[in-house]
Parts: sequence; C-alpha cells; structure tokens
Amino acid sequence: MNKRWLLALFLFTVAACAPQDQVPQAEVIEAPDNSNDVLFTPDCILGFETYPSAISPIGDVVDPSPPHVFTWDMDCVPDSYKIRLFKDGASTAIEVFDNIDTSVEKYTSQVQLEPFTHYTWELQVYVNKGPKSYASGHFQTGPLCTAENLVPPTLVSPADGSVDSGKGWGNLEEVQAVIKYPVGNCRPKYFDIDYSWNADFSGEDIFNIAQPSYGKKEGDWLIFEDDSSATIDCNLYYWRARSVADSGHSDWGETFTFYLDVYGNCFHFPEFKALSNANCRRDPWAGENYVGVIWEGDTAELLGLNDDASWGMFKLKNELECWVNMDLLETDPPDAVFFPGYYPVLEHGEQPENVPALAPEDEVSDGETPSGCIVIDESGNPVCVIPCPQRSSTARACP
Repeated sequence: MNKRWLLALFLFTVAACAPQDQVPQAEVIEAPDNSNDVLFTPDCILGFETYPSAISPIGDVVDPSPPHVFTWDMDCVPDSYKIRLFKDGASTAIEVFDNIDTSVEKYTSQVQLEPFTHYTWELQVYVNKGPKSYASGHFQTGPLCTAENLVPPTLVSPADGSVDSGKGWGNLEEVQAVIKYPVGNCRPKYFDIDYSWNADFSGEDIFNIAQPSYGKKEGDWLIFEDDSSATIDCNLYYWRARSVADSGHSDWGETFTFYLDVYGNCFHFPEFKALSNANCRRDPWAGENYVGVIWEGDTAELLGLNDDASWGMFKLKNELECWVNMDLLETDPPDAVFFPGYYPVLEHGEQPENVPALAPEDEVSDGETPSGCIVIDESGNPVCVIPCPQRSSTARACP
C-alpha cells in the first residue's frame, strides 16, 4: 500500500480513538428567593387548573384601618384574579378588587373597613375566561383591647336556673353557650368559657369551652356563641366566662347554673320531708296566715316556687295546697336532685308591710295547731273542727 495511504489511515484511527473535547460546564445559577414567581410556576390550563387555597386572613381579628393583605396558594398562574369582599353574610359584595398581579399570590387593599364587623373574602380565578375556581376566608375587625380595657362578658344562655335540652343537632349532649360583650372602643381577642359540676369550679373536668371568637353585632352588643365539649346528660352545671386579650384577661364574671336534660327523662320529681313540724301558709311569708302543717317526718309534693325559690307551694297528704319555707324540708330521698328550674314560679298575694321574720325553725308546738279543718262526723256530715286533728289524712282546711 502506498505509504501516503498508510499514514492517512493511521491518523484517522488516532483521531477516532482520541477522547472528545469536553463541553465547558454551564455556570451554576442559584434560584432567586422569589422562587414562586411565574418563572418557576406553569400557566394554568383550562380544565386542568388546580383550585386555590386561602391562607390569610382566616378567622383573624384585624384592625379596620388599611392596609389589609390577602394571601393564597396556587400552583399555576391563571389569566386573572378577582377578590370580592362581603359584610355580615350578605350576598352582595361591598368591594371588588381586580387588576391583581398574577405573578404573586397576595393582594394589598387600602380600603377602610368598619369596626366590629364580620367580613368574608372570596378569591375568583379565571383561566381563558372559562370556568372560575374559588377560595374564601373570613375575618372580623377590631380594634382589639388590651387587658386593662377588658370587662367580663355577660352570660345569656343557658339562662340561670334553666333546664337545657342540648344543641338539638350533631352531638345532642353538647350545650351551646351564648355570651355578649358591650360594643365600645375595642373588643376582646376571644373568650374563655368554663363549665363545672362544682360551684367553686374546683376539681378536674373536661367541660371547658376555649376561645369563641366569632361574634356578630346586635345593637349595643357583640354576640358570641360556642359549643361545649363532653357535657353529660342529667347533670347540674355551673358556668362562667371571661374576656381575653394578648396581654391578659378580665376577671371571671357572674356564675349561672343549668340542668342538662337532653331526652326529657332525667328528673324524677321528689317529694319533700319535713325536718320538723312546719307551718303551711296561704302565702309565702310568716305571720298569722297558716292553714295547715306538715308534721315532722311527713312528706308533701312540691308544686311550684316563689320568685327566689325560698318558699314552695306543696300539696299535702290531705290535698291541701299551701306554702312552706324551703329551709324546713329536705328532698325525699335525701340524695334526690332538687333543681328549682324544673318548677314553675307561682303567683301569690302581695306581701303586707311589717311581716314578722321567719323563725329559725318555723315549728308547730305540741299543743298548737295552725287552723281548723273539715272532717266527717259520726253522722257522715262535713264539719269544721278546731283544732284540726293531727295527721288527719282526709282533712281539708276550713273556709
């Protein structure tokens, strides 16, 4: 072979076997901090877009003065956004914000909001002018109080001395508490509401309600409500509330009681037993108005109470109905639940002036009887006998 061809073949072989030149490594460019910008987020595609999720504000209490920043999350970039703002659950928006920059997932409003008001905001997402997707959140306006500005809330429901039948839906044995707070220059961030079986709220229980914060304005009051946790049917409860701010809380307010009877089968009306001979009177006060007696150890049925539950109207064994001071009796059996809220408040005569104070024990002495009563004589005729025979089960008071 020609030497020139041999040399050419050798050079070709060496060139083919030699390593290829390395392409210079591209310069490493760090991702910028705004990694959620459109540079790294794909455009939304009609029919495949993902729904946004609202981030803030959700359940917050904000100052009514601007700026107000709305934020959300979206993993693609739509054609446009629109935010609508509603007040107090209305169906018509009070503000509409558009021309929102789609490269960022937030919008800052400069609108002045009303104080002590509930707002809902709705984010609308548009893709190719097609179907919209939504996200929404809600918030309330303050301004918020400091601890020094707080006052205890007013308890509304369950009312003091009431029988509560539970929520009526969901967990029936939960109780819905309602409290109110005066409209002023500020409002609490939230409230603590406490239930207990004990009047001094001692001991451990699981009946606390924590942080009701959603309220609505009604006249001069902000109304708040929340559900209990794990209340138990057929129990007597004490409950109270206090206002809370970032820097502290108010004192506990007044204490209410209620009896929880969800299914209407908790309470068996007890009879009452006289601790000693107890005068039974025409009206609920001491004086010369007694018409009967409950003898020591005898029982009578409670029919109703006066306004402060200090006197009860009882039906005696002889069917006589009259008033007895409640301090002179005990439930029968002694461990039965006496809850005044189960009994009606009965009308009675107007108390005269200079009524004598009730004696520590309004007892009837051995030789004293309160009044005459009608008994059947030997001829079968009703007669008024004074004094009334003791323990006469058939006697009625004389007219």
